[in-house]
Amino acid sequence: MLILLLIFIHNMKIRVKISMVLCLAILVIGCNKNSDVTQVVPGQKGEIKLNFTNMVGADPIILNSQSYTNFNGDTFYVNTFNYYISNIQFTRMDDSIVREENSYHLIEADKPQTFSFNCKRIPFGQYKSITFTIGVDSLRNVSGAQSGALDPVHNMFWSWSSGYLFTKLEGTSPQSPSGNIAFHIAGFSGPYNSLKTVTLNFPYNAIVSNYIKPVVKLKADILEMFVNPSTIKFGIVNNVTTVGALAKSMADNYADMFSVIEIEN
Repeated sequence: MLILLLIFIHNMKIRVKISMVLCLAILVIGCNKNSDVTQVVPGQKGEIKLNFTNMVGADPIILNSQSYTNFNGDTFYVNTFNYYISNIQFTRMDDSIVREENSYHLIEADKPQTFSFNCKRIPFGQYKSITFTIGVDSLRNVSGAQSGALDPVHNMFWSWSSGYLFTKLEGTSPQSPSGNIAFHIAGFSGPYNSLKTVTLNFPYNAIVSNYIKPVVKLKADILEMFVNPSTIKFGIVNNVTTVGALAKSMADNYADMFSVIEIEN
């Protein structure tokens, strides 16, 4: 009986040790998983999703059927609203820069599928801001026929000398003598260069890891096209379709039309 009792006690000790080891292993795995959420793993890369919402002030854009009023009291309808977002880069906590490869995207208000896209091959880590260009850089403007977002089929291209339209807004307004408004903003060099670079700080860090693909939600506000620093009144300025001082003035206006709504980690 004594021998059997000793064997029983020995087996119980082994079981207790095994249980303790298993519990410890589970605890360690759980801690490692949580720590990896913000851990920078050299060489590993993920994605950041950008989601654009087109607005007129506090209201979403409804094409063709919704009347809006700008800060000048002009009323208008929006038929077309397109713009290029290019040369996207993200800034890490240590101020180092990560650039998206082949970074050219066309947002078209009548094509919801263009509102969101993934910036791929982004190294793991935490990011505090985004920088991008409104428009298409000078190199791509003089590079000949191109494909994808830069394909002339999108009707955002004038000619090999004038290049790409950066922003296109078309609609109607009773304040316009013709009843129509058309703003086609372009110009990539010289005194009327209308390219605009935007930097937006995040309300909190976007985290890229094995477990997180953050979503950066941005807003584009059309009303900013018509005010500050230049006031655009449709009775006077209602058709800007060439490179020049008026196009540059409107680009100066819309340089601040983007803002970050929130970050989803």
